[in-house]
Amino acid sequence: MKIKKEEKMQIEKLPTLKLKYTLVVPFMGIVDALTMGSFFMNPAADGKLLIKAFYVTCGIAGILFALWGLLWKTTIDGKTIKVNPVIGKKKVVPFSDLKKAVVYKKKKTGSIVSYELIDKNNQSIVTIYPLMKDSSTLMERLKRLKYPVEEA
Repeated sequence: MKIKKEEKMQIEKLPTLKLKYTLVVPFMGIVDALTMGSFFMNPAADGKLLIKAFYVTCGIAGILFALWGLLWKTTIDGKTIKVNPVIGKKKVVPFSDLKKAVVYKKKKTGSIVSYELIDKNNQSIVTIYPLMKDSSTLMERLKRLKYPVEEA
């Protein structure tokens, strides 16, 4: 019986992770916009300009929230971390620049609020929320690859 020598996992061989918001986020934005449209059309709001302006503003915010949820994306393969935010500049950071991950939790319940990936210059690369697809897969992968995961 031969004992196999345990090989160190190679980052390059891992499948690509595409982190993006689940469809709940755009759905909430669409529901918000439709609800505000319904309130806007309500006869009780007729003649009340400020209330109608408030409904229009909230409806636009709902549409923007839906677009933000659909367009925000981070791709992590074995070589790079590509961050494509809706607002702001796109970033491509080599995976070798990743220094650690910081986990933020609620003090009372201990539930996870967000993860933050930090580069070797102690700059934040990206903040990842549990509401995103594959966020837990990324954290497990970082732990297996022996990257430090700190709690803040």
